[in-house]
Amino acid sequence: MGLEYVEERAQSIITYDEVSALVTHPNPTGKGYAKQLATQTVNVIFDQNKIPYLHVAETNSNAIALYEKLGFTTRKKN
Repeated sequence: MGLEYVEERAQSIITYDEVSALVTHPNPTGKGYAKQLATQTVNVIFDQNKIPYLHVAETNSNAIALYEKLGFTTRKKN
């Protein structure tokens, strides 16, 4: 196994980065602030050639709806 193979394999490894503590004040609900914040955060992760992921409580229906609009899908429920 040569160095070129190792470099090629290293570049093909998918890395992930967590979106964490994405919160906005509840007063301006519906103004799009959470969407702007989430979009900016996810774009920074994509710019690093990583895949964003996050955790959200099943009871947080507003956040889940936003994340689904942004293209996130449910992978696992605890």
